[in-house]
Amino acid sequence: RGLIGNPESVPKCSVIDFLSQGSERLETAGCPPDTQVGYMSLRLANGFGGGGYSNSTFDRVAIYNMQPPTGEAADFGFRVGSFATGHIYASLDPSHDYAIRSTTPYIPNIEGVRSARVTFWGVPADPSHDIFRAYQMKFMPDGVSEDPAAPHYGAPYAAATVRPFMTLPMDCGVDNGPFHIRADSWNHPEEFTPTTDAVNHLEVAGCEDQRVRFHPQITLNPTSRAADGPTGLDVHLEVPQRDQTVENYEDLYAKNGDLHGIDTPPMKKVVVTFPQGMTLSTSAAQGLTGCTPEEIGLGSNAPVTCPDSSQYGQLTLHTPILPKDEPLRGYIYIAQQNHNPFGTFLAMYFVIEDPSRGLRIKIPGKLELDPESGQITTTFDDLPQFPLTDMQLTFKGGVRAGLVNPPTCGAKTITATFYSWAAPQTPITKSSSYEVTEKPNGSPCINDLAERQFKPQFSAGTISPSAGSYSPFVFRLQRSDEDQEFSQLTTTLPPGLLANISNLTECPQAGIAQAEEAGRTGHAEELFPSCPASSQLGTTEVGSGVGQVITYIPGKVYLAGPYKGAPLSLVVISPITPGPYDLGVIAVRSAIYIDGEHARATIATDPFPQIYQGIPVRIRDVRVATDTPQTTLNPTNCNPMAVTAHLTGTGGDLHSTADDTAVDLSDRFQAANCASLGFKPSLTFRLKGGTRRGQFPAFKALLRARPGDANIARSTVVLPGSQFLEQGHIRTVCTRVQYAADRCPADSVYGTAKAKSPLFDEVLEGPVYLRSNGGERLLPDLVVKLNGKIEVTLNGFIDSIKGRIRNTFDVVPDAPVTYFQLSMQGGKKGLLVNDRDLCTAPLRASVKLIGQNGKTHDSRPKVAVDCGKAKRKK
Repeated sequence: RGLIGNPESVPKCSVIDFLSQGSERLETAGCPPDTQVGYMSLRLANGFGGGGYSNSTFDRVAIYNMQPPTGEAADFGFRVGSFATGHIYASLDPSHDYAIRSTTPYIPNIEGVRSARVTFWGVPADPSHDIFRAYQMKFMPDGVSEDPAAPHYGAPYAAATVRPFMTLPMDCGVDNGPFHIRADSWNHPEEFTPTTDAVNHLEVAGCEDQRVRFHPQITLNPTSRAADGPTGLDVHLEVPQRDQTVENYEDLYAKNGDLHGIDTPPMKKVVVTFPQGMTLSTSAAQGLTGCTPEEIGLGSNAPVTCPDSSQYGQLTLHTPILPKDEPLRGYIYIAQQNHNPFGTFLAMYFVIEDPSRGLRIKIPGKLELDPESGQITTTFDDLPQFPLTDMQLTFKGGVRAGLVNPPTCGAKTITATFYSWAAPQTPITKSSSYEVTEKPNGSPCINDLAERQFKPQFSAGTISPSAGSYSPFVFRLQRSDEDQEFSQLTTTLPPGLLANISNLTECPQAGIAQAEEAGRTGHAEELFPSCPASSQLGTTEVGSGVGQVITYIPGKVYLAGPYKGAPLSLVVISPITPGPYDLGVIAVRSAIYIDGEHARATIATDPFPQIYQGIPVRIRDVRVATDTPQTTLNPTNCNPMAVTAHLTGTGGDLHSTADDTAVDLSDRFQAANCASLGFKPSLTFRLKGGTRRGQFPAFKALLRARPGDANIARSTVVLPGSQFLEQGHIRTVCTRVQYAADRCPADSVYGTAKAKSPLFDEVLEGPVYLRSNGGERLLPDLVVKLNGKIEVTLNGFIDSIKGRIRNTFDVVPDAPVTYFQLSMQGGKKGLLVNDRDLCTAPLRASVKLIGQNGKTHDSRPKVAVDCGKAKRKK
């Protein structure tokens, strides 16, 4: 491993010259002497015998550097007498770290080869090899030369240049392994002998020699210099090679014969750290696929079958062991996630192919992303040991570019650390900078992320606004590349825009924990959702990326239980599986706070993710739809309203909300066709207990609403003139402070109430308080507090009109009810006292109800009284 051959250091012999006879007497090939790179000695036996060659030895058979045929990297030809020619083809073996592999096919079998000794010269032009040059001597069985008068060396030739042909490895103190050989026979072709290792293992020394030169350079040029915009990237790696060529023999001797080989060692490892702020783009994921291990075929010379959609760049490579005008070319492929040599999320392959030379080199590289900043680091280690003059890497640009420029202007620096095979413990670090000069739209860019604008667009509403009907609710939030990233969102819906959750279950906490669990894959979430289907409220699509192309990630909205003090919550679970990647699952919780006085919901999200798995999320477009059938219910009030949003941008620090930028947004909302809704609720009353004057009956009111009617907006009830307020029974009144703290004294409870709504699968019920009104009125307020999945409050104002007690619920939530029941205590705790005997005449209350659609319903229902039969008859 690491032994380098340079077929370009010696001129090449043409096939025509090779097949011509150079010397009839010596039976040599007609190749020019300066194309010879070595010689061999052969012992033949068991041949025909009649040709005079059996049991003969051919000594110093010339080996020539040939023009290789298509598909071969190098060809070394030899001619044995006048009866046979052979070739040694050189290639690189991917299964042995791209060491040189030579193959001698179709060995002539006219005479059996009993042994062969092959010598390649380190510097073929060195005059010390003249004695072995272009000369072969044939020995007969008795050991006598066929032509004793033949000279023992050819005439010296004037080499145009003197350059190394073979160079030893440069990793000192390392066992580079032995030479390996295997062979088959004409009797049993393709049945190779077991690999035989040479006795000697190659270990080199002298890496501390100061003549070793390693001065790599790196240059970075993005295809775009726009801040926070997509960009391709051109990376130029250069390793200057010291030319070891000398012009003639005299120069060689002037160096005391000390001609080193390629004294610029090959690169062993390179670690490239991209500029701070240059990150991966999620826009690149659309249409991208990953190359599988089977398709790349590392460690083999099998053709690369990676799909075109996994190709993400090109490369050009120059090496001194190939002609300068014939660079090697190749492609950069994206590796399949986790199924790559590193088992990592991100990796790539460099594939260098030259079909004309039969070269196919595959180099894996690891990509690492900083989890906090997203900064990119690439590492290529154990690179093949062949000299590199320069390499140009071109990563794809355009709208689907895989990289994003830093968001601020100024100099951006890429840093590369190089390790050579000669001195891997002594790295060399180099850097290169470029300038980010403007925003993507050409305007001057900024030097502080906090200076970015924040002008998002917002729209929301139901698809069909027909009052009192079910319709999907859709919500959309957008921003441009110029804006700060979304940080947090609080949305307040119009009063009466409600959700029917009677048929929904809540996603259990265990399910949410499973979605948030480290190691949970997106594909697992897609196949086996963490939350039950019965808890799904809707769907989401979140667009991420920069520039014109955005990658959309679908998700699901689930109903969940209490969260951060709210009675209900939402959890948006999104499997992150863009293109060929599975980044896991992102789960974002949102608390749902209910204003029970006005039937208004406020939804507050947790902070949005900014960098996930080292990739900036860059949310550009958020689409939410509560599209589960028969779930989202329109108000029955057609007054103009709005969906409002309080949105914050990330400011200058993605990881802190302290410097967020806030903006308030709204979108007009108005239900339609309220006039088509009916409004005719029924209300009944009953006084239960003592009927004589001065007694204190209990009081019960029951309201029933017709399905499909408008909801009640305001109610006023005037009790019969027989009932007065017994102020002496007002024991304790809950203060507003106590009520706000949910700490009303037990004696401030004077009744109970319960209600059933088709929106819930449970009955809401709770106490009825007397609460101070802050000094605005003489009498305390009558407050109904209904508890359940949500809390509903009805604030009643007690006063008198024409000597009769009146209670008004001035604000009633725009929510449908099946029934509402109010029960007030009687006896010693009763607030009502009889002014006369209740059984002497029928009692009637006066009721005025106003619907959310503006319609009214007035009535004078009888008040039921517990009278005896005689009194009822009279």
